[in-house]
Amino acid sequence: MLDLSLKKIIDFQVNDKLITIKILENSPKDLETEKDEKAIFEFLKKACQHNGNPNEITTKKLEKYIKRSGSKVIGLKEEIDKNTEEALYQKELADKKGKQEKTNITAFAILSLLLLIFSIILFGILIATKDVNPMGMIPFMISTGIQLIVFAILVTKTNVLTQKGTDENAKWKGLKKYMEDFSMLDKREIPEIVIWEKFLVYATVFGIADKVLKQLKIVYPNITEQMNVNTYGYMYLMMNTNFSNSFSHAITNSMSSAYSSATGGGGGFSGGGRWPDGGRRWRWRKID
Repeated sequence: MLDLSLKKIIDFQVNDKLITIKILENSPKDLETEKDEKAIFEFLKKACQHNGNPNEITTKKLEKYIKRSGSKVIGLKEEIDKNTEEALYQKELADKKGKQEKTNITAFAILSLLLLIFSIILFGILIATKDVNPMGMIPFMISTGIQLIVFAILVTKTNVLTQKGTDENAKWKGLKKYMEDFSMLDKREIPEIVIWEKFLVYATVFGIADKVLKQLKIVYPNITEQMNVNTYGYMYLMMNTNFSNSFSHAITNSMSSAYSSATGGGGGFSGGGRWPDGGRRWRWRKID
């Protein structure tokens, strides 16, 4: 949502701690090539329409809509994950053949593990009954165990990312490390406050947004006094409200309920505030 705010497609308004999201453009051209952002935008529009106003909704009502729309949220997440994966392939950051190879090796590793577990159980039964010499099981168990080790090693060695993707991933890891420790650096090495509004997208994806906000307050002691919602939008909300965490919890609870209903069991999803607060195609979703 941060990118939508930065692109002036949506706007945030705060009135007596009541946060309202306003849609400024109904058919933004900027989203024609941004499939993941467009999916989030369309979801937001439906939420507004559901609550009787096509152009705005309070965050409290949006949270309620999210909690009641588990299947829609799951569909939205799956669509974004698919778009993210396609973007990685299109930019030659990931290799489809590498992914398929890793999937196959993983399947063989799981099969080997199941065979090993089965053979151990059978070995125990044979020892207990003493009807058959259990020593004949040992060669099979050893060979299965060796296969499991080999497949496990191959899984770790098979890289889904291309060299270009590996280099890009290293850059993002470097950015994460920088954001985790930037308050310890010389202030001349730290970007202006306005840049951090964009950096908070990545900090949210990395799950370190709260840590970054704390460090910003150390580096800029008067930051909360200098900003307002009209100038800094989403950054102001994250600095002065519980906007990000409440959204993350609403989405996590919604998806957990939906998965639970679908499987008839416990929750099938867990989250830590990594979505959907702006993380786009550079979220490095696991495709391996």
